[in-house]
Amino acid sequence: MKIELDIAKIHEIKKNGLGIEDFLYLWLTSKGVQDLVVVSADPVLLSTNGWLYGGSWGLTNKAKLLISSIISKVEEPKDIRKSDYEAIYVKLIDRMVKLTGKKQKVIDNKYSFLPNKQDFVSRLESVCKKYGLKDAKKIENTLLNYLDHCKKSNWKYCKLLNYYILKDGVSTFVTDYECSMGDNNNDTITTEERNQHFDL
Repeated sequence: MKIELDIAKIHEIKKNGLGIEDFLYLWLTSKGVQDLVVVSADPVLLSTNGWLYGGSWGLTNKAKLLISSIISKVEEPKDIRKSDYEAIYVKLIDRMVKLTGKKQKVIDNKYSFLPNKQDFVSRLESVCKKYGLKDAKKIENTLLNYLDHCKKSNWKYCKLLNYYILKDGVSTFVTDYECSMGDNNNDTITTEERNQHFDL
């Protein structure tokens, strides 16, 4: 089980007088998890504050409503289909046209920055399955951010897209995905990536 909580949802949780550990305790309880020793929450205090019924530690309606309002927007996304990867590729082509006026950027007069669709889909799908990445929008934004960053650095301090996704068992893309908040924001690119020259 996995959830992601954005800043707005964390504020909403805290506004209700709960810490993150308290909310996780309630959420795991709602999922039927019984061994909750890994979560540092006090069920007696949660009961006193009206989140749990005393004795059985069942969720109160108040707790169920809060969980519903938070989780309805942050539950783990469904598995990505091949058509999702293909759609991301089309958006990358569109962004490349917007940035350069062409569908492809050729580096040093011989290296294509964008791979062909088949290679892109195959590599991205493999990496996403390996690392359990399922948020298609976040994947898309991370890749679009990378194109924006490369344009901003005049294509001099970045890897070819396929190598950014994976090279020699290392994925800078996954690092940037995990560090991003899921929005289209160039600040999600890591410092290491900013300082790295083309790795051909």
